[in-house]
Amino acid sequence: MEHVTQTVYDILGRVIETKVGVSGDSSANSHNMTDNYNTYPTLYTTSKTVYDEGGVEDGRVTKTKSYFGTGTNDFTGANFYYTYRGHRRGVEPFYMNGSTETVHSPYTMYDLTWEGKTSSVVTYSAQPTWSTLPFDLGRVLSILFH
Repeated sequence: MEHVTQTVYDILGRVIETKVGVSGDSSANSHNMTDNYNTYPTLYTTSKTVYDEGGVEDGRVTKTKSYFGTGTNDFTGANFYYTYRGHRRGVEPFYMNGSTETVHSPYTMYDLTWEGKTSSVVTYSAQPTWSTLPFDLGRVLSILFH
């Protein structure tokens, strides 16, 4: 028996999905290095990455999913938001509730200098409007100044 990892790439060579499994489920099909592969091992998705919201833009990661079970709906993840210059503006975590991705707090927003450096990090308990400034909501949980 061997540990098997399948890495799926998009047309630009970026990793978009990772699957893992163990080869062989019986002694007749043990998938050792000397055996023929007459059946493929069962693989389970462990992660998925979406670039540019599935479109063609600047190659930024806009969504990640981490799978914790064997089902297609067994995952948590995060949506990432960016400024027009490509600097990360915020992170919105979510979980799959069985049928839809449900966002939840804490929501993290970054206040940036004109150079794209983080000047403060703010977390909110309520879902922000990602185009607003970090201090507009008035529901600040914590502020870290750098």
